[in-house]
Amino acid sequence: MGRLVIGVLIGAGVSAAAVMLLSRRSGKEHRESLQERLKLALAEGKAAAEQQEQQLWTEYRKKLTDPPVKPASSFPSTNYPPYY
Repeated sequence: MGRLVIGVLIGAGVSAAAVMLLSRRSGKEHRESLQERLKLALAEGKAAAEQQEQQLWTEYRKKLTDPPVKPASSFPSTNYPPYY
């Protein structure tokens, strides 16, 4: 597992360096672009988290107000006395 993480980090670093060296944009333009994309991704993540939280609260409140459901038994309902 540790080798995988190290390999991913090395690969990400090499690819980021290659993009920076082979790109026609300046470093400042790259940073601004990355900052904008990061802000957008964070905003979308927060919106999705808020939506999920509201959905979970709605389901929770519904479960609190609904009467409990008795599980169906696989045996027929009988009123026979127990056998000892």
